Amino acid sequence: MDCSGNPVCGDGTCNGNETYITCLKDCPRPVRCGDGACEGNETYETCPQDCQKIIICGDGKCDGNETYYTCPQDCPKPTVCGNGKCEGSESYTTCPQDCENPIVCGDGKCESGETYVRCPQDCKKPIVCGDGKCEGDETYATCPGDCQKPTTCGNKKCEGDETYLTCSKDCIKPIVCGDKKCEGNETYKNCGSDCIKPQEFNNTFWIIIIAVCVIAGIFLVLKRERD
Repeated sequence: MDCSGNPVCGDGTCNGNETYITCLKDCPRPVRCGDGACEGNETYETCPQDCQKIIICGDGKCDGNETYYTCPQDCPKPTVCGNGKCEGSESYTTCPQDCENPIVCGDGKCESGETYVRCPQDCKKPIVCGDGKCEGDETYATCPGDCQKPTTCGNKKCEGDETYLTCSKDCIKPIVCGDKKCEGNETYKNCGSDCIKPQEFNNTFWIIIIAVCVIAGIFLVLKRERD
């Protein structure tokens, strides 16, 4: 101030009616939060609109201009699609070069890791030789315990599922009671519809015949002796 008590701009003291506008040399610019300038006693805590957060490497937060290379303590190593490693936030969708297609039970594909037990929707029941069932690619040659020996029509053996109708070369025509033919081991007793009842002869008739023959024989002998 001068001798008369009036403020003097430039004396290093902001007094009287001096302001930032009238005397910048003496009066500092007032600090206003929200003006886009971090100044005076403003900090991130008191005015985050104007002041940036102080970046501290080692606080466990990768923020600001921190990177893996400037602060590996806070920032994870960046993932590179195509390096043969499925890491970080990479997935089959974002990087199929590195990440395998995830196995999904029920997609109709029996893929690595899936089994009939874990995912019967996708995987077939395994073929087990010795379970008494001839299935899948099992054959008599690969699994005789489950599969029957194949039959060959024409080998003179009626076997397996061969019949007279399917292989008359090997199988005999079956005897059918009721077909009006008395054949094979059919008799009147076991198949009266095909075989005729055998004729029953009277014993007396045969006795008379034999007696006549005997008498005739004696008569002829006696006649010869007389002659």
